[in-house]
Amino acid sequence: MMTTSERLTRCFPYVEAVVGVTQEAIRTKGDLERMYLYSAELKTHASLLVLADAASLPSASIAHAFHRYADIFGNEALFNRLIALLHDHRVLFLLPDIIEHVAARIARKRAIGVYTCYSATILDEDVRTRIDARVRSFGKYTDTVPLYRQDSTLIAGFFVKGHDGWSADYSIRGSLAALTRHLTDEGLL
Repeated sequence: MMTTSERLTRCFPYVEAVVGVTQEAIRTKGDLERMYLYSAELKTHASLLVLADAASLPSASIAHAFHRYADIFGNEALFNRLIALLHDHRVLFLLPDIIEHVAARIARKRAIGVYTCYSATILDEDVRTRIDARVRSFGKYTDTVPLYRQDSTLIAGFFVKGHDGWSADYSIRGSLAALTRHLTDEGLL
């Protein structure tokens, strides 16, 4: 099993090449959001990517299998060349990471705050708007790209994690963990 650091090291040359060619084609925060969503979707199919690496299929066939994602960099030909290259190098399994790192580099360069909000239930639009307003109030972003995921382990509430390292926990799970830490620190547990 490859560590996160090893995956990043393997991804780096591909990310550098793709960022250099695509950063102008990725124009809107919707483009960035789509990249993150595609990356997450591809991660759920990681075993298929590994199988595709092992298959003796021609690269064009592999590219055709991923045609749904071909517009991701605003350049279908570039995407197909990347798929062929990754397949030839037998590292197609890195595709979700490459997409995510390309999006992160472009977002960072443009001071766009990307964050994922995990919630126990689907959040209504008013709550989403208030969360986004709070993230924007940090003052360090020119815009934001919010991503939403459901996580029933939170019990209730939500947990927000910025892709640049910050987090805020407003969940029952987080409150229970904080209470447990406090009681442990006080020697009551």
